Amino acid sequence: MWERTGVEQAYELLLQAQYQLKEWMKERNPVENPCSFQPVLEPLEDHCFRLVYPELAPVFSRLKNHAPGLREQIKQEWLVGTEEALRAFWQPDRRKAWDGFNTRDGVGSYYFQEPVAVWIRNHYPANLLIDLDNHVYKWMIDALVNAYFIPDDNKSRVSLLFDYEPNVDHPHTEMYVLPRRKLMDFLAV
Repeated sequence: MWERTGVEQAYELLLQAQYQLKEWMKERNPVENPCSFQPVLEPLEDHCFRLVYPELAPVFSRLKNHAPGLREQIKQEWLVGTEEALRAFWQPDRRKAWDGFNTRDGVGSYYFQEPVAVWIRNHYPANLLIDLDNHVYKWMIDALVNAYFIPDDNKSRVSLLFDYEPNVDHPHTEMYVLPRRKLMDFLAV
């Protein structure tokens, strides 16, 4: 008889924990448990939108130095805050459309049925030297999946771009999401 290895058992436990977290996120009632971290969603033309975050995306090296509880709190703020902003925009019109019809294979009622481009811009003070790839963007992208904007965040569904712009008075991060086919026109404006 075939026996599972310790690695396989650990992987199975991780998958179960991930599933439980996703189910908790879906069941979470934002009215009873509001997130204090509130990004602002601004719809743009034709299925494009911008999320403006009140601060810069967390930096990986700084997260490593935080206590585990604080790291988890920061993760939850960015993940739940983004998901709540997305659902508040998407859910009222589409509740019937996506209740019970979403699937992970790309067939279902998602905001984007086609591949998307995600453009993340950090607005730094001029004297702040942080590499663009040192920020943690995973939670922002994961929220797109959790809120049924995209079916998956794999390489065939999402293209990522990173950029920065100086902003002395208000350092913050913003995320643009749009159909991939519109990216060149969007950047040309």
